[in-house]
Amino acid sequence: MSRASTMDVLDARRIVIQGVTGAGKSTAAREWASLKNLHAIDFDNDVLWMPAEQSPWTLFSPEEQRERVLEHMKSQAWVMASCGSKVTDIVYPETDVILYLDYSPWVSFSRLFKRTMSRSFLGQTCCNGNRESFRLSLMSKDSIFLWWIKTWRSRRDLARTMEPDPTVPPVYRLSHPRQFQALLHYAATPTDS
Repeated sequence: MSRASTMDVLDARRIVIQGVTGAGKSTAAREWASLKNLHAIDFDNDVLWMPAEQSPWTLFSPEEQRERVLEHMKSQAWVMASCGSKVTDIVYPETDVILYLDYSPWVSFSRLFKRTMSRSFLGQTCCNGNRESFRLSLMSKDSIFLWWIKTWRSRRDLARTMEPDPTVPPVYRLSHPRQFQALLHYAATPTDS
């Protein structure tokens, strides 16, 4: 569609936060949802991955993803961390703004590395109860780091192709985490009426 303005983002009631792996989409969605009193939808936890106790590191089928995302979108006021290709045809027509975290490779990879190593060391869960491990992260063909290497360029390029695309909602692209923090600060600042 077009580039979104800051006011578009501030007024939006349905936001999708997109970006490369490790950019901080889930954290940004939680922070924005808390500030704006919106329902936070973490695509990895709520839509994409089956519960670990049911089937570790297994994706829901495309049909189940579609059912799950529709259920979460019923609130009519939400911010979604990521949006997979199997559901964009459902989500994007209902989205007011896409907030794209278009951070540098250094920023996204360093965040990914810190997050993954911390989760592995502490045994923290992610992706609907699944656990990352040093072995899975560093010595597996399913390594999140290999995934990042394979996908970061195409995902960054996506941000630039989305802005002029008339089939997607307006895009507000941020190139550094400081810009998101400034947006949060601006949104939290009371305005004089």
